[in-house]
Amino acid sequence: MITRLEQGGASFLVAEFQGFCKELHEEAATQLAAILAPHSRWGRQAVRLAAVTSRKLDQSNPSPGVLGHDFSMFDVSLWDALEDLHPKRKPEWHEALETLIWARNGINHDDADQLSKAAAAGWAVEPRTLERWRVALDELAKAMDHVVGDNLHANLGVRPW
Repeated sequence: MITRLEQGGASFLVAEFQGFCKELHEEAATQLAAILAPHSRWGRQAVRLAAVTSRKLDQSNPSPGVLGHDFSMFDVSLWDALEDLHPKRKPEWHEALETLIWARNGINHDDADQLSKAAAAGWAVEPRTLERWRVALDELAKAMDHVVGDNLHANLGVRPW
């Protein structure tokens, strides 16, 4: 039986990670706009809007596919770059993110199949798993920040942050 605290924990982790991803994407778009149109407020706004208009994070969970889609706007193959940076950690980050979203969807949509899917993958909703998810997402967030920043630097010649 999953407690309400565990249910809330899983939902909170997804929400916090999604917020981080949106902020990272927004910051990357803002930096891109500032570099491409430094002397035009209108130009900066146009570039920023072009970068965020088709952002799936605004409508969907931060799944690996959604993240890959959204950050491709900055000419980065996110998961390939993460694998290059941390080849041993990337598979666990990917799995942690997928299973957390399955668990969150199972909890929020009362879908036992999604919860079973996460549990069958070794990520049952329980206190130690919440900690595994938290650690994996913290590491993933730091790696994403590194990858996106390095990509902007390589393509624009300026360190964005």
